[in-house]
Amino acid sequence: MTAGTAQVCSGTAVDRQAWGATEMVPPPPPKHPGLKFFSGAPVKGINGGLNPCRFRTEVAGLVADVSGNTLILNVGSKTGLRVGDKLDISRAIRTVTDPTTHKVLKTITNKIGEATVTEVDANSATVTYSGSGPAKVGDAAKTENQ
Repeated sequence: MTAGTAQVCSGTAVDRQAWGATEMVPPPPPKHPGLKFFSGAPVKGINGGLNPCRFRTEVAGLVADVSGNTLILNVGSKTGLRVGDKLDISRAIRTVTDPTTHKVLKTITNKIGEATVTEVDANSATVTYSGSGPAKVGDAAKTENQ
């Protein structure tokens, strides 16, 4: 590898041109001569793609469609999801509201299963689901803590 053509993130070298970098976040000091190290912050690419070495932020959405163990979620690559990401699928069991304002303070959920992203576009993701019971439209999907 030559300087400036690769980045290292979690031990993986990625060709910068593969994701079309057009801007970069200031990197931490290099730890290995000849390689550039970039921070994990999202970085826009030429085609609007994100830098594959980014901080893992929580993504939360809802199940929009169910077909057997294949679910369609209402969140996609715009929120940071990518193929291979794992999500917890949960069902709301109770809503806690403020007695004065009647605004929802918190929704209590019960985890019913897990899902892995198999396809993703800008606004939706297809996932393969496995769990203790069938998923339903409206169930919550949230990335697992990583």
